[in-house]
Amino acid sequence: MSQDSISKGDFKRVLKVIGETTPVEAIIQYHSEDPECHELREMSSEPAPEHIDFAKKIFSELKQQGYARERAVQQILNIEPFQSYPQLEEYLK
Repeated sequence: MSQDSISKGDFKRVLKVIGETTPVEAIIQYHSEDPECHELREMSSEPAPEHIDFAKKIFSELKQQGYARERAVQQILNIEPFQSYPQLEEYLK
């Protein structure tokens, strides 16, 4: 069974295309008209398994870059949507 993967360079190119083509101004204007009606997420008290997996991958990368555990955890908990789940710290070892 092969695992799907993408090179770091390809990933950066994809992010660049997304960044260049996202209509930020239109989104800001649309959101400012009635911000309450645009919240699509329903927050649960527990993070979804895919959020946990992604947080673990970010944590691993930060550790490889030399971050101390506490600093790496704090960096992750400052990122949306992880900031809504302080219990993620339990999964980051």
